[in-house]
Amino acid sequence: MSELLDQERAAVAAGTAEPCGRVCDASCHGDLACLRAVHPQDPDNMTAHLGYTADDQLIQWVHP
Repeated sequence: MSELLDQERAAVAAGTAEPCGRVCDASCHGDLACLRAVHPQDPDNMTAHLGYTADDQLIQWVHP
């Protein structure tokens, strides 16, 4: 997953993709914001958000 994140963050930095930035709205992951580029979030095609915790652990989460 970290390779995917690196690729998507590079695309955002290059201006070829928009950042996701969605924050966990169920409060189960604190104030984590997704670091990925925009990705599908509809119920039929949901992909995980990715972010780093305060102790530098990469985690993924989904919320329908």
